[in-house]
Amino acid sequence: MTATTTAQAHAHPVQAHQAAAPWTAFGKFALVFGIAFVVTYVVCAFAGWPLFTYHPATGRLGWGYEAARRGEGPAMYWYGWTVNCFIIGGIAGALGTLLPGSAMRRIPLALTWILLLAGFPLMIYFMLPILTK
Repeated sequence: MTATTTAQAHAHPVQAHQAAAPWTAFGKFALVFGIAFVVTYVVCAFAGWPLFTYHPATGRLGWGYEAARRGEGPAMYWYGWTVNCFIIGGIAGALGTLLPGSAMRRIPLALTWILLLAGFPLMIYFMLPILTK
């Protein structure tokens, strides 16, 4: 047996052990929260579902979607979308901590980044009318 073969033989059990490492509650929460946050943000932005609307010129908050009022400047929905994402992501993440490790191993870790990167073109498309004014 050569030194290379010996090193590979010893490295393999460690890698197998890491793949089967148990999920911590925080790890489960973080993965499910990240996925739910991205999906919720895209859905809320496209559907126009902010939890509230902020009118910065007057400092006024309105529940749900409110169109900008004449003379009050633009309405801001981003804050309402973000709070929606934190609430839904938090609930989904909390429920995710209840999932068994075998179910968590089926969710690819890269899914968080894949969804985030897939969401960027969608959000740019959504913002085109605003950006091209």
